[in-house]
Amino acid sequence: MTLATTEPGLQVFDGHNLGLPRYPSNDGPPHRAYAGLALEAQFWPDAPNNPSFPSILLRPGADWRQITEWRFSRP
Repeated sequence: MTLATTEPGLQVFDGHNLGLPRYPSNDGPPHRAYAGLALEAQFWPDAPNNPSFPSILLRPGADWRQITEWRFSRP
């Protein structure tokens, strides 16, 4: 799997809290911790509070475009 993106960061959610009561399954047994994985290309989450991070400022009327491409292959 290859990820190509215009974004400077990658948010990774490993499902560590899926086993908590607030995440019941819709149709079957409840989800267990680490039962899922999410990868989301994005700006760095705390960028507004960290001047050393890339800026996420978008001025009124300005356009913003994000491109993320996933490539899957087999050896």
